[in-house]
Amino acid sequence: MNVEPRNFDRDALVSTLRAWELSVTSLSYMPVGAGAHHYLAVDSGGQRWFVTVDELFGKLFAMLGPTFSPWFDVDLETAFKALERAFRTAVALRDGGLEFVHAPITTPDGEVLRRLDDDYAVSVFPFIDRISGLHGPDGRRRLLETLGRLHAAADTVPSGIPQRDTLTVPLKHRLLNALHDLRSPWMSGPYGEPARVVFRKRAPMILDMFERWDELADAVRAADNPWVVTHGQMHPGNIVHTEDDNLLLVDWDTVVVAPRERDMVWGDEVHLKTDEDWIAYTSAASSPDIDLTAVDLYRHIGALWELCNYSEMFRSPHSDDADIRREWAGFESRWATTDS
Repeated sequence: MNVEPRNFDRDALVSTLRAWELSVTSLSYMPVGAGAHHYLAVDSGGQRWFVTVDELFGKLFAMLGPTFSPWFDVDLETAFKALERAFRTAVALRDGGLEFVHAPITTPDGEVLRRLDDDYAVSVFPFIDRISGLHGPDGRRRLLETLGRLHAAADTVPSGIPQRDTLTVPLKHRLLNALHDLRSPWMSGPYGEPARVVFRKRAPMILDMFERWDELADAVRAADNPWVVTHGQMHPGNIVHTEDDNLLLVDWDTVVVAPRERDMVWGDEVHLKTDEDWIAYTSAASSPDIDLTAVDLYRHIGALWELCNYSEMFRSPHSDDADIRREWAGFESRWATTDS
């Protein structure tokens, strides 16, 4: 995020960080990433830490985030527990030998997450000097090998910790309600009315997408293929190469057990195109079978979840700040053009 929450209490954050036995000497806001607020903390020993402050309300609408069902009610405790399970899954993967999992550190009591007031959750990660994205001539091969190792690691995580994907679009009913009342103006903020115009134009297409998603989900459930541990957001921003050439996967708040295809809809980096790609991916004994129906399903889930998120965002009270401008630019470029 680019803007620190208004009236955020940094002193309360420093106090919360004491649960990790961190004696913080400096704390600075980092305008990086999306979906959470980040701080650079330096302790009394000079060590740097990457502190994440998640807005729990935002996690209810996060893109392909922890899957809550039925999601009809806003329940921040449910959001906290789901985020906690995701981070515990990441810790189990790291402790089980997957060195590429950039998981949070735990408190002396084994906690991965602490509540800050009612609205926020705090986690702490080792600070990394990084070069994002694929790196070097063998970067693609290394990434596919890493993805194969993740998908072969189901036994690494104790049962009951990771969530299981529901193949749903949890905010479906809220979006459908909005689509059925597009005559009423969205006076929630500067982007409300422009967003309503786009949704009005796209409504028939969105309804068709929901119908197709329903068919695809039924087909994937009926196929009963093995499910694996998936990262959930395998885009280039979450693929990190460190200065000493280690590959790390970051941002594990969306990890769930799901069809492997969930991780294969994020761009060319994770598409299996050649024999060499398949060899790299299956080097950890991952199944070579890819279900194209599941690929299509997750493309629909991703698009519909994005539309649900945008609908909630622009129908809710908002101001014209850097974060909302970035969201509007993404929404406009993806959905407002004639050929989308």
